[in-house]
Amino acid sequence: GGGGGSGAGAEEISIEEAAVASKALTVQGPQQALCMLKGLKLIENRSWRIPQGWYALHVGGQRNSEWGLKAAEKHPELPSEESLSNFHGAIVGLLYITEQRSLQECGGHQWAYGPVCHVVAGAGGRPRPTE
Repeated sequence: GGGGGSGAGAEEISIEEAAVASKALTVQGPQQALCMLKGLKLIENRSWRIPQGWYALHVGGQRNSEWGLKAAEKHPELPSEESLSNFHGAIVGLLYITEQRSLQECGGHQWAYGPVCHVVAGAGGRPRPTE
């Protein structure tokens, strides 16, 4: 599997790719992380620019966070935050960030809030979170 591909989570991530993920991104809410791993959330919003590359996906410890609630609202088919409680404080997978875009360049994507929208081009999950 490479860093490209349109179906996030569709490709297997090689151990070589995983080994280069020396940094992590923390997101709030296990449902938001699951959206990213399943390819439902292909934009990550930050106020700063994330360099291109692989990142470990870490879920923060906050319960009922704004972003977790947004994910649950946009994708009610996902498991509840309660049932994903083992995701809190854990690394749950890997993300590949390919580029940064302005909010205007995101064409009204449902997950684009800006100010900097990062394109998630690949993702891979772990069967069980790692503490």
